[in-house]
Amino acid sequence: MGLPERWPEGFTCAEATSAPYDGVMFRAPVSAAAAVLILLATASSAAAGEPRPQLLRVSIDGHAVAVSDRLPGDLPLTRPSPPRPRAKAAAISGTVTRTIDRMVAQKRISRSRGAAALASWRQAVEARKRTKGAAGAALGAAIDSIVGIAARGDLTPSRLEAAILTAKRNSQFFASGRTPAPYTRVQFNSESSGATGNGAKRSDLVWQYYPGQGLQLQVLASFGVANGLWRASRTKPALKRNLRALLDELSSLAAGRAGGVAWEYQFAFGGGKPPWASGMTQATAVQALSRGAAMLDEPKYAALARRALPLFDSPPPSGVRLATARGPWYLMYTFDRSQLVLNGFLQSLIGLDEMRDLTKDKTADRLFRSADPVARAALPRYRSSGWSYYSPGEWDTVEYHSLTTGFLEELCRRTGSPAYCSTGKLFRGFLESAPSVAVKTGRLRTGRTGKLRIWVSKPAKLTVTVRSGTKGGKVLATTADLSPGIHSWNLRPPRGTKLMTVSVKATDSNGRSRSVKSTVVGVGK
Repeated sequence: MGLPERWPEGFTCAEATSAPYDGVMFRAPVSAAAAVLILLATASSAAAGEPRPQLLRVSIDGHAVAVSDRLPGDLPLTRPSPPRPRAKAAAISGTVTRTIDRMVAQKRISRSRGAAALASWRQAVEARKRTKGAAGAALGAAIDSIVGIAARGDLTPSRLEAAILTAKRNSQFFASGRTPAPYTRVQFNSESSGATGNGAKRSDLVWQYYPGQGLQLQVLASFGVANGLWRASRTKPALKRNLRALLDELSSLAAGRAGGVAWEYQFAFGGGKPPWASGMTQATAVQALSRGAAMLDEPKYAALARRALPLFDSPPPSGVRLATARGPWYLMYTFDRSQLVLNGFLQSLIGLDEMRDLTKDKTADRLFRSADPVARAALPRYRSSGWSYYSPGEWDTVEYHSLTTGFLEELCRRTGSPAYCSTGKLFRGFLESAPSVAVKTGRLRTGRTGKLRIWVSKPAKLTVTVRSGTKGGKVLATTADLSPGIHSWNLRPPRGTKLMTVSVKATDSNGRSRSVKSTVVGVGK
């Protein structure tokens, strides 16, 4: 029971939730020093202006059809960590096979489940042997990731379903010998969702191709699609069956973690080894499950959402709860307690708040109330005179500033808190106004190389021209996409230069621009 060939008219990712950009993917953590070098885009999940990745629908026989209009266009990408060196093929099958055999022998899984898992695993390993070139390497990388999980003793019965499905989908895709463009998203005809016209079944799970790691399940995007179906179903009731099918499939992929369940990622990312979990993903999961429980009158989804809450009560590396003097901060990644990502924390609060509204769950209420003061008190650390921070000391991209703004506005609507309302209004103003720009250098010594310093309030393309005198020859002409803050250019004024005219034009991603002119005095003979 997949989606129709097109989303319902007017459906966007903003429709997926009462807060905008519900299905967003997160980006890799970077250090403050690295953030200065990357400026706007290179470590972001999707840079402004970066082409939208293609979405493919793959049939059982491996035939792929592009259906680029099937997912919201504002789902950013993910930049994972480089993979570790791959294991030799001879070692591939044994580690996972022995793990599954041990599960059966210890009666942790049934014989029939073990036999089915082994059959799918061996088919994937055989496909790897037959598949050459880049496609074979991609399939091998996905298989190696599962082997690594097993070798570390982390392939448990509850993780087996997701691991084997990952192996199966990678072999189904790459056995054809093709390799997609980086970060292509893929959905499959499968055996686990409702029927299509040709007798095959369809799944609305979202997979994404990561160079060096194969196809990996994008859980956050998948729950984002579930939220989109929930909203669309309110005007198109026939889509309720699609929502039920997707929630059932996602339910089968929940893994035991932190004394409850979690939806985990099985690829290396930001220095974290798989399997790892995300507070943002977990909150979006409980949000989608709570919505599904209410709309479909299905208590099992609410019960599963309750089982997902212990992740917010457990410290890393099993959970996402980071203790602070004011209360808990819910981390973006279970493997990184150092990076305090604002947008992930805000979405965690939104998901918990919606769950307590829909299910009246006391634990969700406690988790929201204990963390809400922490978020409100932290907001001043995440704003500057003209822009926002992704985490302290690291600028937001335009995309993530928009995301955070939407989350703040949603929390304002939900709570009426002046902290959320005023910051959301401030961030919206930053987003919709033209960049502010100023030349910070007033004097430079002639005949020597100095620094021309220019400040810009928000991410923008700066065009800088420096002329000697008011109409003289060019001393400098450059264009660059830059982050907010002060940026410097080396400038060597010719000897005898008395005055230089600096012209700067700053243009943001929506084409809003502001120009300034300033003079720099030449000092020296």
